Amino acid sequence: MNAIAHVNPGRQDMLRIFLREGGISRNDIADLLGVHPQSVSRILNGDRALPEHVLRLRELGIPAELLPIPERIAPGPKPRGECGASGATGQAVAGAA
Repeated sequence: MNAIAHVNPGRQDMLRIFLREGGISRNDIADLLGVHPQSVSRILNGDRALPEHVLRLRELGIPAELLPIPERIAPGPKPRGECGASGATGQAVAGAA
């Protein structure tokens, strides 16, 4: 038996199938969401799935189980990690004083 024949498709595969069978293009989604077409992949993969994007996709008729879980992304710059420049600068200033 072929093991590949028994693999169930994942959410993203099912979403691609749904979009293809429904004749929904990534450009259609970009127009609906008001984003650049290159952003659509990040949204559908869940990398940048804002709640308002997921809601609009549901309004388009895409089943919720095929969409990523939305996440709230705070506006503005991303916070720096502990190894960020502020830590290095603080050490340099403390050593100079």
